[in-house]
Amino acid sequence: MTRSMTGRGSGAAASAGAEVRIELTSVNGRGLSVKARLPDALAPFQAALEARIRERLERGTLTVAAEFRRASSRARLNRVRLAEYAKELGTAGKGFPPPSWEALLSLPGVLESPRDAAPLEKLLEKALEAALKNLEKDRAREGKALERICGALLDQAEEAAAKAEARRLPAQEAYRGRLSERLKTVLAREGLKLEEPEFRRELLLYAERADVEEELSRLKVHVAEARRCFTASGSIGRRLDFLTQEMLREANTLGSKSADATLSLAAVDLKTALDRLKEQVQNLE
Repeated sequence: MTRSMTGRGSGAAASAGAEVRIELTSVNGRGLSVKARLPDALAPFQAALEARIRERLERGTLTVAAEFRRASSRARLNRVRLAEYAKELGTAGKGFPPPSWEALLSLPGVLESPRDAAPLEKLLEKALEAALKNLEKDRAREGKALERICGALLDQAEEAAAKAEARRLPAQEAYRGRLSERLKTVLAREGLKLEEPEFRRELLLYAERADVEEELSRLKVHVAEARRCFTASGSIGRRLDFLTQEMLREANTLGSKSADATLSLAAVDLKTALDRLKEQVQNLE
């Protein structure tokens, strides 16, 4: 699945008067960078939070903003624990005055705070899971849009390459003719003479240096591999970035070799499409 590195996702979890909210914001990045801003109550769980994020995401600069709210600060009476204490006191406390309510309420576990009733780590895990799911949906939605854009740019690159391929042999013949005339002119001016086999060999040597067949062949292979990447699973951004750089290298060589107006224009169109493609693949995970 094609995924963008840009997206947002939020999630929340609440229990027994406590609530945790998480907002995830992701932008482009060479690798995966996690920047978390957690309140003091959640700070002990930051390492576990970052580890969970790294299990789910491969690239992007991720900002994590979390909130912890307690709806009520009132303690909750644990009636089960109080009954257990009362039973024990009833058995062991014969002959002693009954304990006061103040003494009973001070016994461990009789009064529970909201934090005791709802472990924050569990709430954080639930809120993070919801936020990650929403972030992944957002990144996948934008990834589909980027895939369509990149596909159209690859179409443009192939169209420009096809124009160059159609003009390659006629341009080579025209170049060979011009080169032949220039060689004859220079040789006549300098009073030099080459035998026909030597003349033809030198002519072919220079003409082959201007041929762009190899560049166009490699370009076809790179375009096909780029299209295959969009059907692969996992992170494809780095692979596509490398392929785009290789395609741009071939386009630059094609333009520098070209001594034909049509080939030069095709090289310009090709480079324009590939420059735009390179900008777009920078957004892919």
